[in-house]
Amino acid sequence: MENDSLTNSPTPCTAIVVHETVSDGASHNAEPNEATPRSKSRPIARKVGRSELAWELIDLAEGMDVRHGTINGESQVFVCIESITGAAFEPQWAGTREARFRKWLAALCYHRLQRGPTAAVLDEVVAHIEARGFGLPAEPIARRVTGHDGSIWISLGPEDERVVEITPNGWAIVEDAPVLFLPAENAGTLPVPVPGGKLELLRRYFPNVQDADWPSLVGFIIATYLPDGALPILALSGPKNSGKSMTTELIRAICDPVVGLDARSAFPDNVEDVFTIASTTHVLSFDNLSRIDKNISDALCTVTTGAARQTRRFYAQGSLHTSRARNPVILNGISTGIEREDLVSRTVFIDLQPIPDAARRKESLLRNDFRRDLPEILGALLDGVAMALRDGQATTIAPAHRLEDAACFATAAEPALGFTDGAIVDAWLRSQDSTQEDLGSVDPLVEVLSRLMFNCSVWNGSASILLKQAVAMSEGEDAVKLPKDFPLTARQIGEQLLRKKDVLKRAGFTVMKARTNDARMIKIERKIVAEPITRVSVVRPTEKGEPR
Repeated sequence: MENDSLTNSPTPCTAIVVHETVSDGASHNAEPNEATPRSKSRPIARKVGRSELAWELIDLAEGMDVRHGTINGESQVFVCIESITGAAFEPQWAGTREARFRKWLAALCYHRLQRGPTAAVLDEVVAHIEARGFGLPAEPIARRVTGHDGSIWISLGPEDERVVEITPNGWAIVEDAPVLFLPAENAGTLPVPVPGGKLELLRRYFPNVQDADWPSLVGFIIATYLPDGALPILALSGPKNSGKSMTTELIRAICDPVVGLDARSAFPDNVEDVFTIASTTHVLSFDNLSRIDKNISDALCTVTTGAARQTRRFYAQGSLHTSRARNPVILNGISTGIEREDLVSRTVFIDLQPIPDAARRKESLLRNDFRRDLPEILGALLDGVAMALRDGQATTIAPAHRLEDAACFATAAEPALGFTDGAIVDAWLRSQDSTQEDLGSVDPLVEVLSRLMFNCSVWNGSASILLKQAVAMSEGEDAVKLPKDFPLTARQIGEQLLRKKDVLKRAGFTVMKARTNDARMIKIERKIVAEPITRVSVVRPTEKGEPR
């Protein structure tokens, strides 16, 4: 049955074809397979005793291509796995510690030696392969996109070993890369981009994105190729029938396709799962969110910035396991649940509109049309990425953005994408301002400060005094119940005054902290002033690379 997703499932990994020359009378202690004609080069199946099985597999392993690299903070050995049957199957690299490699090795043992290996035999063979591989020089490892030697390299995927090389002068499809790409087990394959593509083809697939938000979306896609620096989060919200899940799937198919409906993954339950997923793929995409707790919020900030998480290795005392991640993220939901200021400042918000009936299409037909147009869409986007790589370092914007590298990189691509100067960052900032205004209107701290300072413009005191006054307002005849989620300790109030600085500022409150010999004092000023709309200004390099 035909797969209805944007990327077809990769051919299952089988075993390598190992040919041996067989001369008449040299049976290697086995009878020839009567169903297979005798030839000078053909697979031979032999029955091997348990004690000899590991040695036989080790002999086969000597003919495998092996490489050594570091991924997710660990030095690992990788083996090129191929087909045993001779059927069309693109060779793939797999880590010796991956489950799929052990399955492939077991299949090799069965097809070549007519016996399934035990776990102990597999462990012994893997140990031999790793001993051989660790003696090789370590190479850089990547999943889908990486920067190396001034270029950006993009793997087409497991079914096509070729890569896209992007330089400041343009892009091209090449056979080899200086980086070993190790695709995730559920990775899909990108089509071969077409030079001279048209970005207009992409616009027709997003009728639920308003024109004002279109630069935000394209800018996010460009930023996913940023070779170094913090990456953005894309938050898609909207009512039912606004195509949130399909929009996520289409964006993921451009940046980092996966098989089936894996682009619509459920949100992980804990921080460890976030880092585990991030270490195996390039783009993280999570479907149908409603709320993000503070620990997950902090983890997403860390993942997009690029950092490491260290935990104790299982079954080992005094040994650390390090998870490293740097990923763009896509979230969607009726409400994405992003409330914390540090996460808001890293996020591009797009409110999707209900899809008009005239534009609504069957998902199967939409996917087929998108696959057809994707090569030209990719060609147009890669033209923008090449320009961003050329001019990104010399491009500056004002006002500054929290994601300065990503903002300048996307802005540098605007001429190739047909946008006016500053359109992308301007759309990003407007979406964040709107979100922070919405948060301020329902923020419990803003609500309490508005009551406390109803008749005054300046408040002085400590966090403890602020808490006592807030509690006092909730008692007595004229009591007003404290809002839900209001901080209940002085320490929490102090932390939120710092964390929600921008939200408070947009609500008209300016917070200043000072420390005396006796206490930590807080001064809050209230001054409602409508902030002028700031137009983003851009300084681009000239052809000689100098600012103009």
